[in-house]
Amino acid sequence: MLRIIIVLFCSLLLINCERNPVNGDNNDDSNTQNEERILFIRNVKKKLSQICTMKPDGSHIKVISQTEVNLHNIGYIQARWSPDKSKVVVVGGPESSPDIFPLWLIDMSGNFCRKIATDGFMSVWESNGEYIIFAHRRGYFSETFDIYRININTGEESVILWAETGTSGPNSGYIYQLLDIFPGEDNKILLNEYYTYRDTTSGEQIREDSELLIYDYLTEAKTYLTNNDLNEGWARISNDGNFIIYHLNDGLYLMDKFGENIEEVIANTNKKQQFLHLCWSPDGKKVLASILDSSIENNRFYDIYAIDLNTKAFLNLTNTAKDSISNYVMDWK
Repeated sequence: MLRIIIVLFCSLLLINCERNPVNGDNNDDSNTQNEERILFIRNVKKKLSQICTMKPDGSHIKVISQTEVNLHNIGYIQARWSPDKSKVVVVGGPESSPDIFPLWLIDMSGNFCRKIATDGFMSVWESNGEYIIFAHRRGYFSETFDIYRININTGEESVILWAETGTSGPNSGYIYQLLDIFPGEDNKILLNEYYTYRDTTSGEQIREDSELLIYDYLTEAKTYLTNNDLNEGWARISNDGNFIIYHLNDGLYLMDKFGENIEEVIANTNKKQQFLHLCWSPDGKKVLASILDSSIENNRFYDIYAIDLNTKAFLNLTNTAKDSISNYVMDWK
């Protein structure tokens, strides 16, 4: 009897990995860890959301995990590889809703190993693979997100940035989008900061004063990289930590880690290109971006492109947006 109790107790301590079945080839993840792959999320006609990997040329797509998309499940929103590529932290999926985004830890065979947080948004790994930093909505109806740090082994979490609230009024305050973490400097994260408030006359939620900044959670110091209120959006740090790729409404830009030596990479001349989820190649010579397909009127689906930083040449890696299938790049290792 004692032996049975011990076995049951130990089983509760183990991570319960629940398989999310996809195709049978997913059982072999040895090649995925050893070869260079791109991690991305594929949303199929607003009915199915998948976590996938592919080779740098867009071939040999492998589906790791999938979930249905409906009124009660928004699908997958974001994913990042662990430093050793053995696990993925995923935002969304099972138990999600339009207002709640759980953080899951899955392995490369698609097993759901642990729910890290009930409600989070955007996540990055620290270099030791033990801690994850993520954004967390302060309240159910709040527009404000705070930044948390959690130990994936113990579940111990702490707030590393408590967002400042604005003046009195509904839904006012600073929003921090967690974008990236500096390689080798786990205490420094890249954020997009903007102020939002509800216009009491029109009822519209206003967003203003959007900037990119580096936040050191040990010293609580903020270093602003931009000061132009030009609505900076997605951004990503190069693997050597020296450069940052980011986008504005009028194109894609590159700057150094001090916010200087700004260079235009791609000009958005027709104002129709929209960039999402930027990502660097391991050698730092290319950048991946999910770009809105503007070839079809009112098409709201995205394809993944590789952009050569020297030649500015585009290479389409997915080419499915025309078929109502979106692809969002997440990581490249």
